[in-house]
Amino acid sequence: MGQPGFFVFSLVPTLRVGMLHRTLRVRWLRDAERPKGIPTRSVGTSKIMTVESITIFYKKEKIMKTSQKVEKGCPAPVPVRVLCIFLHMIFFLSSFPALAAPVPDTGQTKCYNNTAEIPCPKEGEDFYGQDGNYAIKARHTYTKLKANGVEWVKGVDPDSAWIMTRDDSTGLVWEMKQNKNAIKDYTNHHDADNTYTWYDTNPATNGGYAGTHGNGITTFDTKQFINNLNAANYGGYSDWRIPSIEELLWIVNDGLDDPSIDVNFFPNTVSSYYWSSITDAYRTDYARYVDFFSGSNVFISNKSSSCYVRAVRSGQSGAFDNLLIKGDSKPVVYTRLKAIGVEWKEGVDLDNDWIMTRDDVTGLIWEKNQ
Repeated sequence: MGQPGFFVFSLVPTLRVGMLHRTLRVRWLRDAERPKGIPTRSVGTSKIMTVESITIFYKKEKIMKTSQKVEKGCPAPVPVRVLCIFLHMIFFLSSFPALAAPVPDTGQTKCYNNTAEIPCPKEGEDFYGQDGNYAIKARHTYTKLKANGVEWVKGVDPDSAWIMTRDDSTGLVWEMKQNKNAIKDYTNHHDADNTYTWYDTNPATNGGYAGTHGNGITTFDTKQFINNLNAANYGGYSDWRIPSIEELLWIVNDGLDDPSIDVNFFPNTVSSYYWSSITDAYRTDYARYVDFFSGSNVFISNKSSSCYVRAVRSGQSGAFDNLLIKGDSKPVVYTRLKAIGVEWKEGVDLDNDWIMTRDDVTGLIWEKNQ
C-alpha cells in the first residue's frame, strides 16, 4: 500500500450563482499518492476534483517558501494527515431563507494556466472556473475603532486612537498589533513580535490536553496573553479570546502574500503562523494554526511550540449570524430530514425516511450515507 497523502487544508466561502459554497483547499506538502477514483480536471496551477458542489484544490507551490518563514521556536509546519476523504453532496433548497448579506469575495483576482499567470479566461475557454473568474461584488470591509468600539474618523482622530479593527461582515472585533521590529517585548501585550505556547486549562475547549504553560518570565502562553488583555480591559472590553480556525481564515486575503491580510487594517502582521483555539482531533497535544504568509493554509503543531497570536472578541451581531463564524458563540444544531426537506419525526416516521441532515446554524443540507 502506498504512502498516505499529506495535506494542509482550509474552508473558504465562495458564492456561485447566488448559492453559498464552501471550498476545501487541499495542498500537498510533498509528492504522495493522489486519492484514486476521483475525477479531476486542470484549472490554473491546480488539479480540481469536483463532486457536486464541493471543489477540492490541491497545490504544490509556495510550500518551501512558507516553511522558510518559520519563527525560531515555531517549528516547520506539521501537516494535517488525511487518511480518507469522504465527500458529501450539499443541497440548497429554494425554500431556505436567504443569507442576510452577500458573502464577501476571497480577494483572489488573478488567473493561471498550468505554468503561469494569464488573463482570466471567459466561459467556455480553457482554465475557466477558477476563483479569479468570480469577482463577487461584496468586498470585505473593515472599520477602525477607538476605545469602547467608537469608530475612528480619519482627519479628526489621532492615529494613536485607533486600537482595534472591526470586520463589518461578521461583526468580529480584532486586536491591533504594534511595533513590529523583530524584538519581543512582553511588557507590551500587543507587541507584534511576541510568540506564545498554546495553553488552555478548560477541559471543555482544550481537547483533553491543556498544552504548555509559560513561566511568565522567559516563556509565555496563550492563556496568559488573553488574561492580560482582559485584566487590562483592552479597548473597553474583557471578553477577548483566541480565534477559531474559521475566524482566522475569514480575515485572510487570498490575493495577497507576505502577509496574506489587508495591512491597511491589520498593520504589523508578521508573515508567519498564528494560533487558533482549536485542538487537533487526531493529536490532542497538537493545536491548529493559520499561515499568514501565503494564506488559507491550516497546519498543526505541538502545543509547546511558540507561535503568534491575535485576539478577537465577538463584537456586534454582524450580517452573517446564520454562518458558523463566531467560534463558540453558537451551538451546532442539526435536524433530520425526509424527501423535499420535510422534517423527520422520531416515533412517527420510518428510519428509512431519514435521508438528509440539515445544519440549522448554516442552513446547509448534507447527504446521509447509506
